[in-house]
Amino acid sequence: MNEELLALMENGVAIEHHHFRDVLSKVLRKIQHGRHDEITSVLGPTGVGKTTLINFLTDKLQDKQSNGWRDHLHPPIVVEAPAQTENSFPWREFLADLLVELGEDEVDSKVDLDHIHQGMKIGRDTRSGPKIGIAKLQDLLRKRVKALRPIAILVDESQNIVEGLPDKTRKANVNRLKTWANTMDTRLLFFGTHEARHLEDINEQLTRRISPIYFPRYRCDDDDERREFATFYASLVRHLGIPIDPKINDDFGFLINHSLGCPGILASWLQESIAYCIDMNQKKITPTILRKTRFSLSRLRTIEQAIKDFEVYHDSNFGDFNPFLVVGMGGQESMDYTPSSAKKVTKQRNNLKPGTQKPKRHQVHDTQN
Repeated sequence: MNEELLALMENGVAIEHHHFRDVLSKVLRKIQHGRHDEITSVLGPTGVGKTTLINFLTDKLQDKQSNGWRDHLHPPIVVEAPAQTENSFPWREFLADLLVELGEDEVDSKVDLDHIHQGMKIGRDTRSGPKIGIAKLQDLLRKRVKALRPIAILVDESQNIVEGLPDKTRKANVNRLKTWANTMDTRLLFFGTHEARHLEDINEQLTRRISPIYFPRYRCDDDDERREFATFYASLVRHLGIPIDPKINDDFGFLINHSLGCPGILASWLQESIAYCIDMNQKKITPTILRKTRFSLSRLRTIEQAIKDFEVYHDSNFGDFNPFLVVGMGGQESMDYTPSSAKKVTKQRNNLKPGTQKPKRHQVHDTQN
């Protein structure tokens, strides 16, 4: 064991695997052939490899540009959606980060020139006007994007835009993103954990504009998935030359269970084991060391619960659609699509005297018991 091996792990080495290649292919297809007014949302559990995918995708797009593919466009832009503050998403900070990536310097020092100009008209000294507002920052961003035309804008941690916010606020946030997609000549891709699914389920119009791609973990209860994860594990150990006690391979169930089938969690676990070996002057990772450095049960339970909740939600969305099972908000609607001209219309006589009405009766209790 040595520091160089630990450095390789810390620098986020990318080992391709089955799900990684599948999602990469789908994302590339969206960038190359997708609609400009559509937002792509890549969802997956923590540790599945979303950030690694972003880095890999950025390098791949830049390599394609160096070989002449859309080389007249600006390279892809990558930013991270900042964490919420006081139960709101910090749009100013997010816009400033995007503008910096697009070459706009000293965003924080920009002032509202319109405010200064209006002050000059009435003789007011406004040489130090207020900071430029979010609306003007957004307009500046739109102009920069249209001028530079980046191949794509990739946003990591996109769950911060919608997670835990009131419905009205989430709708406003996603509406803003939809406006970006409509007015900026670039592809918008958002990468996030399961909480980012609220990008999709806002309302009818916004749902149509969000194209989801799921980046799954490897399920422990599926033999094919277990074999794929075992192949990834073997490739990681072989590629990095990690000294492993062969006895570890005899209990692969322990590895996949305690990494939840997530490549990133497995890589973090092995990194912690390597650090332990360096500190304790051990030459290889043994089953005992793996047990000492594994994630705690509380961490695993929290992550696993979030993953399974989303898997149930995701799986339920991929059955055959039956419009007859969809019920309107007002209750069960009639599903009789017979043309009105073919229906026999009957007129019911009203024998009530003027000033009287037939009361609607509600059942108070069950008289059968």
